[in-house]
Amino acid sequence: YHAVDRACTALGVEPEPRPFHPHVTLGRFRRGGGGSVGPAAIQRAADAVVFRDAFVAPTVDLMHSELAPAGARYRLLAAIPIGSGG
Repeated sequence: YHAVDRACTALGVEPEPRPFHPHVTLGRFRRGGGGSVGPAAIQRAADAVVFRDAFVAPTVDLMHSELAPAGARYRLLAAIPIGSGG
């Protein structure tokens, strides 16, 4: 995050004012996209993610995003604890 922020600032891009919250997006689903997404499809998406470094994720969060002219707004729908929590 810090390296990307510094590189962008050096190119004249304003730094992001919001706090950084690291996350991994496994998928995005649009309303009216047709069909349904079941557990098998979600598992395939999760299995396809490859990480270079280990990290601790205490929860899997299901988020709802609402796009707006001022930027996306996010709302937590569910936080599912995983593992020992750290």
